[in-house]
Amino acid sequence: MAVLWYIQARSERKTAAKLENQGGILVYIRYPESLPGSLSGIWNMGVVTFVRAAAIKFQPAVYDTLEPSGRPTTFSTLAAASTEPRKIDRKERKYLTHQGFQAMCLATDKGDIGVAARPESFRKIRDLIRQEEETS
Repeated sequence: MAVLWYIQARSERKTAAKLENQGGILVYIRYPESLPGSLSGIWNMGVVTFVRAAAIKFQPAVYDTLEPSGRPTTFSTLAAASTEPRKIDRKERKYLTHQGFQAMCLATDKGDIGVAARPESFRKIRDLIRQEEETS
């Protein structure tokens, strides 16, 4: 078990370093206000990049190599619908393959979205939101 955990942790560190160099963040997004049975309960893995102030581009991805799948979606006018990230319960963890992720709800131009990411990733997203609030 220890060897498998070590291999997975090493792979996640390599992926995080690669994304950091490209200016991206590994996140999972879901749409809680969508119809039941669609993407309301399923976390969609992908990469978020910062496009401009208060705007992020989400590129769905698959596998640990984060190969793009589908069209990217740009979410703008970001605002935190909840103040702090929360722990993800067992029912929600079903589609999350990475450890140490927390969830937060963001209000966007396309409705509320649930975002799951690591705490350091949330700091970057919150900094982006604060910058927009200060300039407004």
